[in-house]
Amino acid sequence: MSWQLSAGGVISRVVKDETDENHVNWKHDTVNETTDLLQIKEAARSGNATDTEYDWFNFSLSNGLSGSFYIDMALNAYVESKDKLKIEITEKDAPPSAFGKLLEFKITDKYGNQYYFGGSEVNTEKTLYNQKGTDKRAVTGWYLYKFVTPQNKQIIFTYSTEIISYYTSLNAGFSFQQNCLDPSSSLGSYTYSDVLKSKSTILSEKPKLISIAEEGTEISFVYGKERRDVFNNSSGNNLLTSIAIKNNNRLIESYYFEYFGVLKTPAATYYGIPYDERTTTNRHFLKSISKLNQNTKTEFEYYDLDKLPARFSLSSDYYGFPNGKGNFSPFPAVANDNNFGIFDRFHPSTLVLSADRKVNPLLASAGNLKKITHATKGFSEMFYEPNSSMEWVDNEVCVSKYLSSANNKCNPAVDNPVNNVTFISPGGAIKFNGEAYTDDVDVCNNADPIHDTHKLVITDLSLTPVKIVYSRSRPIAEAFDSNYESPVNTVKDHEYKVEYSVSTRFGGVTGWVSFCLKQKTPTKQFVYFGGNRVSSIKESDGEGDSYTKNYYYSPLSDISSGKTSVAESNTASIMAEIRETSKSCSTGNTFPEIQILNVYSAYQNSIFPLFNYRSNNILYWYVTEIIENKSAVEKKFSYEPNQDSYIGHLPMIYDIPDTNSGELKSNLLLEENIYKFENGTYNKSINTIYNYDFNKIKSLKSYVFRENFTYYPQPGEDPLRNISYGYYENQYGFYNPTSIVTKEKISNQILEMTINNQYSNLNYQITSQKTTFPDLSIHETSYQYAHEKGKTDMIESNMVGIPLETTVLKNGKTISKTGINYQKKTIVGKEHILPDLTVSYDLQNPSTPTTEVKYTKYDNSGNLLEYVLKPDVNGIGTSAAIIWGYNDTQPVAKIEGATYAQVSGFITDIVNYSNTDASVGSDISEQDLIDKLDAFRKRTELANFQITTYTYDPLIGVKSITPPNGIREVYIYDTANRLKEVKDISGNILKQFEYNYKH
Repeated sequence: MSWQLSAGGVISRVVKDETDENHVNWKHDTVNETTDLLQIKEAARSGNATDTEYDWFNFSLSNGLSGSFYIDMALNAYVESKDKLKIEITEKDAPPSAFGKLLEFKITDKYGNQYYFGGSEVNTEKTLYNQKGTDKRAVTGWYLYKFVTPQNKQIIFTYSTEIISYYTSLNAGFSFQQNCLDPSSSLGSYTYSDVLKSKSTILSEKPKLISIAEEGTEISFVYGKERRDVFNNSSGNNLLTSIAIKNNNRLIESYYFEYFGVLKTPAATYYGIPYDERTTTNRHFLKSISKLNQNTKTEFEYYDLDKLPARFSLSSDYYGFPNGKGNFSPFPAVANDNNFGIFDRFHPSTLVLSADRKVNPLLASAGNLKKITHATKGFSEMFYEPNSSMEWVDNEVCVSKYLSSANNKCNPAVDNPVNNVTFISPGGAIKFNGEAYTDDVDVCNNADPIHDTHKLVITDLSLTPVKIVYSRSRPIAEAFDSNYESPVNTVKDHEYKVEYSVSTRFGGVTGWVSFCLKQKTPTKQFVYFGGNRVSSIKESDGEGDSYTKNYYYSPLSDISSGKTSVAESNTASIMAEIRETSKSCSTGNTFPEIQILNVYSAYQNSIFPLFNYRSNNILYWYVTEIIENKSAVEKKFSYEPNQDSYIGHLPMIYDIPDTNSGELKSNLLLEENIYKFENGTYNKSINTIYNYDFNKIKSLKSYVFRENFTYYPQPGEDPLRNISYGYYENQYGFYNPTSIVTKEKISNQILEMTINNQYSNLNYQITSQKTTFPDLSIHETSYQYAHEKGKTDMIESNMVGIPLETTVLKNGKTISKTGINYQKKTIVGKEHILPDLTVSYDLQNPSTPTTEVKYTKYDNSGNLLEYVLKPDVNGIGTSAAIIWGYNDTQPVAKIEGATYAQVSGFITDIVNYSNTDASVGSDISEQDLIDKLDAFRKRTELANFQITTYTYDPLIGVKSITPPNGIREVYIYDTANRLKEVKDISGNILKQFEYNYKH
């Protein structure tokens, strides 16, 4: 179970080929084998520096903003995000390091907020990969260091650098490589490559968050616990132990973190690491978070920490999860649930193929979060089950038969040269092996290697005429073995005859053949897909009130069958496969011959799938959530598989990624059904269907080139005979729901409501939402943004997601039309784009706007100081002034009827005392501020104005509001900083809030 601190944000990268910004790029939409020949050869050459693939960039912010993008060598960004983002990349003026250029990323969201990443060494993550071959260096992360609002308010993130190093993967593999084919043979021989083991490590210089600061507020992070799961333990890479939140140097809240330390030996010594190797045998789990100011604690429990083996342990299933088996090899014994049977023909050592890698359902959740006990003593308890489904599985069994024959010219008593058997086929394949030899018992003359033969014939008797489907005669020195040739497939319910014979001209020969009729027997059983899923969550208040949500991964109607709706499963970390490769073979001719040969390979690699596939998750079509005897919610999600990569020149390139088309279109909510439990059954009450538009998706091609062997083609030969290449697409773009149709059953009637959305081609924002209600009335809301209004200053600042005009129609008639205008304003030498006025429109004459509010004055921080309600053409209307305190972060007074100039001479005390309350935060400092606010309200100069005043508990909320009538409301918060009560000045409760679990 891994916890990560989510504060600020990061741009991360998976490097494909070479880093985009540091190498010569050759990234084209098409490749021409003639005109691009030299570039193809250079890009295919091992160790070349040409970058032909786009790196995969991902960004994630703690406010939920996330997405993916790609860049080219000119630092242009191609962005994939549901929001209209603007990404600008700048190369900083700094000498390139061993990791390449120093970049700064600026992401601007659709509201004009700016996020700055990287820009200095301390804000970037630099990674050294130590693998087989040349070490790889790359900048793999750029961390958020500054957030700026359109009002120029800033949040600053400060980092130190931690250096961590650990094993990323321990790998093993072996192969059988087909040798060059002799022209006289169709079988060929194979060369065995013994098990090769390797270790991969990573050294990362990573930003560690030290503080977050904003206008007098600071959050500081302290790291005080030794980390034992890395090579280089030091104070610089300790675990987080405390967080302190301060406002104007006054401690508001502090938290303390405790951990479980789990040591599990032995390490995976199979790969050549010590028994007690620290990085793989140590793990850390978050134990508790204490809120020190309030003396409360949140505690965490986990499943089976004592059964969690060392990282990379051989006691793991196909997917790398613990299974408790005492294996001595990572490679599994041949079984129905793996494909390691491809090695049968080579008869590998049983010590190599010996592991039990089957999923152990009892250990699948080891290390998972089990229980959270909250500060209130209520708790949340999680239960898990393996990712699995009850399926009909064709278990392959082998029905064996045996035939023997003898031909002896000297002893007729043992002479039985032909034997056969007939059977009705269940539809499987026939595998066979057999051998013959000179009869050593009834010796008869000398052996004759030319004329001493044996023969195997298989005939389909159900055809008219009968058909021989297999017939081979061989010298007795050559055995029959279907492992070295294709098994003989049969047709279900056909009758077959297998005939085996031996023959000699002068001597004695004995032989036998055994054959296995592979028969598939359907069996209903659980099929496992790796890892686990949540089966239920129990929520309790700790005082006896609780409820449980059960989760099923199938439609409601199918949950009793055990069959789940798995759409995509994990990639196994242990694999066996047959690949093709090309090789230059000498055949005795003048020039070598290029042959396509097979390679049977097995490999264990725990990290490869993570770097070659953008998604490696279990996906389900359906998830159904049930609260027993109460309600059910059934959700259907989209799934589309990725498209295969395209191979332009054979043989295959096997580690080329797929085109990510399916990832963009999967896991979207398609349908939701809500059920009520009535009369002992769940009855559907609401059905909602969602539709999406994917027309905004674009793509970039990444080509992959491989030189299979060194070769210099002769004139007239294919110049790419030794090269393979292909491509995959990197798709990016935008999608959103285009229609939502909801049907609700009420009193045996079906009430239907439809929402249709339209989006702008310019800024991807919703421009029209049309709602058709059950009574067939139609409400339509349309929006115009900066692009539609021609607001170039807003477009340049990417403030393209703010509706500037909103029109509402009912049954085609306008019932509301409002707007807001932004203007660029210069405040103390800095430009801000701020609201200038809001307008409404006369419904009788919707083209004529009326100003509702004019925003007339802002302070240096972009805070609104003054506005005018319903100004006339001369700007005269009802003014209101706003006084900001608490270091310009909170409004402490609103004076209706006055201009800011009329009150600004009287605000010094309330501003200063609010600043003091911000730094001291005591009941006394708050009362002093209230006294000053009351004195401010009573000034004779302000007697004709309506005044509302406010006090705050910084970072928590408003503490008091005193309206113009002087009847103060006091706001009380609980230990979780949730609003608990609203009281009057005499202590009488006006409002009370209770927080209960939602059932």
